[in-house]
Amino acid sequence: MEKLQPFNPLAENISLRGELKWDSGQLRLRFEVDDPTWALKDGLQAKYWKAQELKREDGLWKSTCFEAFWGEKGRAAYWELNLSGDGKWNLYRFDGYRSPEPPVQSDDFTILELKTTNSRLDCLLKPKGTLGALEASLTAVVRVASGTHYFAVKHASAKADFHLRDSFCLHL
Repeated sequence: MEKLQPFNPLAENISLRGELKWDSGQLRLRFEVDDPTWALKDGLQAKYWKAQELKREDGLWKSTCFEAFWGEKGRAAYWELNLSGDGKWNLYRFDGYRSPEPPVQSDDFTILELKTTNSRLDCLLKPKGTLGALEASLTAVVRVASGTHYFAVKHASAKADFHLRDSFCLHL
């Protein structure tokens, strides 16, 4: 599990860890939230979401949202997965840095399962094609009383920007 760092310090005592790995030809994504004072707004609900219950929606980053970015090593194209704690999700494919804008929804992966507890999110995805070695990043947008905060395994710029390929520091 990788520790996600807040871009700016926050008053609330929240910490995040995440993991993205290959598991029998599928991508397994896991986030763990340590929120001892229950400061997180729009947090996780305890539920096992069946694929047909999941709702695809844009703009999830406007509230608490758990994200993963990944792309094949040596290629400019990449994907962005957004997950909320209430069974909403979206997957976008970009040809290069933030292009196209607005982003285009992708059907390159299928969500097989999404499980949430009050402190954990687990998601299993299956690619529809064959992929090479991946570079990835885990990120989160977190809403608390003090405002919106941006967490990532690595912040690669003077501003919070999850799309920078230099922040894709995990290798699968």
